[in-house]
Amino acid sequence: MPGLHGWSVLDRLKHDPRTRHIPVQVISAYDERDFTLQLGAIGYLKKPVEAEDLIKAFKGLRGFVQKERKVLLVVEDDQRQRKAIVDLIGNGDLHSIAVGSGADALRVLRETHVDCVVLDLGLPDMTGFELIERIRRELGLIELRIVVYTGRQLSHDEEIQLRRVAESIIVKEAESMDRLFEETALFLHRRAERLPETKRRRLEEMTVSDPALAGKTVIIIDDDVRNVFALTSLFERYHMKVLYADNAKEGLRSLADHPEVAAAFVDIMMPDNGWL
Repeated sequence: MPGLHGWSVLDRLKHDPRTRHIPVQVISAYDERDFTLQLGAIGYLKKPVEAEDLIKAFKGLRGFVQKERKVLLVVEDDQRQRKAIVDLIGNGDLHSIAVGSGADALRVLRETHVDCVVLDLGLPDMTGFELIERIRRELGLIELRIVVYTGRQLSHDEEIQLRRVAESIIVKEAESMDRLFEETALFLHRRAERLPETKRRRLEEMTVSDPALAGKTVIIIDDDVRNVFALTSLFERYHMKVLYADNAKEGLRSLADHPEVAAAFVDIMMPDNGWL
């Protein structure tokens, strides 16, 4: 859109407690469905769009908005971890179903409409990779949001494989439960005012800016608009000033013109890096 990229609009909507619960249907000429859904869009249509696709999308939006309680499925073989996840994300405006195996997860998904899945990769009867594959292919649940929550260190190839089929990957570590809460709230489009006071405050604290970063200037030198968007959205949340260049030559010129730049984020694979 003129003046502001649609991804930026979507990202700002999803990081404002007043608007993050609003389901956003994206219609775009870009072929970036997975990336857009990871930002929190409820659906994605690529132009040109047929009338029947629009009708289906609007019916999906209406059904989602009219639904009183969203359904969360937690697939985790460790009983204590399973309970901790359910306690963290909570019920109230949600109905949480917790199971300990892939077979039980498939049974629930066949019998119940589920809005989001939190999945551990280490299951007793099948791997998380196999379960996701069966959810997508066997059950045909292409639009189902899946958040992988695992203590396993992933190889580069495994992470690439998961990025293609899951909306989010969270490794279990010190602050991972906070991120799990935030990601599921995003994909479930939860209203902040409907959350218990402690959970509402917790969600709001995750978007608070760091005063030490506010006002600082950074430059992004990258020819991939997705990387530029992702970094710009992150920095703007902290009220930082962002400069941008899509090639090495322009990046160096911008740095010379802006001595106030505190940090530069540079892609090493640029089409004109030989110019350096």
